Amino acid sequence: AQRRNRDICMGSLYWQLNDCWPVASWSSIDYFGKWKALHYKTKNSFQESILSFYKKNDQVAVYFVTDKLEIQKLKFNIQLTDFSGKIHNSWEGEFLSKPNNSKIIHNINLSSLNVEDNYFNDKYLFASVSVNDEVISEKIKYLTEVKYLELKIPKFTYEVSVVDNFYEIKLISQNLVKNLFIESVLENNFSDNYFDLRPNEQKVIRIKRDKFHSINSFKKSLSFLSLYDTY
Repeated sequence: AQRRNRDICMGSLYWQLNDCWPVASWSSIDYFGKWKALHYKTKNSFQESILSFYKKNDQVAVYFVTDKLEIQKLKFNIQLTDFSGKIHNSWEGEFLSKPNNSKIIHNINLSSLNVEDNYFNDKYLFASVSVNDEVISEKIKYLTEVKYLELKIPKFTYEVSVVDNFYEIKLISQNLVKNLFIESVLENNFSDNYFDLRPNEQKVIRIKRDKFHSINSFKKSLSFLSLYDTY
């Protein structure tokens, strides 16, 4: 929201980065150097270019915010998708992105969809922006409170391989998996974690290898926890 309102707010004070002893706190990095969910989300929020949603009543504004210092002609694609991957509506178009800018690239009037109550309990908006068919930013927006989301038992598979000095995990799911947390025996941090795994879309993450754990021991150490598993 602060980056979206860049002409009003041009900065933020980050509190708290890390812990100096093992404790449960609001820091984003724990005493052992492991990233908490907050740190992964903060990393995403400070990418060079981001998408941001602002919902007020039945209106949803989709913003594109960038720190790039060049003018770009970009394309956007927005989909209203259910938790099994079926697309119920979509919007697409082109826009001109100016340097150091925040702008609305599309407005969605939810009341024009003529939907019934609880319609959005199993659906979400997914927006992406691309240049020359390369996606540079993407974002998910849920249209109801998290407690009302009708999440199902996660049905995902994964493969692990060695790529250079990293273990690479490729995941794909039949349904939406919200806030998937992956843990391993390695002390290093994943390239991404606590993410929403969208249905039928492959997600690839990496973690740096060490000399103490083989690929088999790494695989055996993997554990998965999602929002669905917490209630």
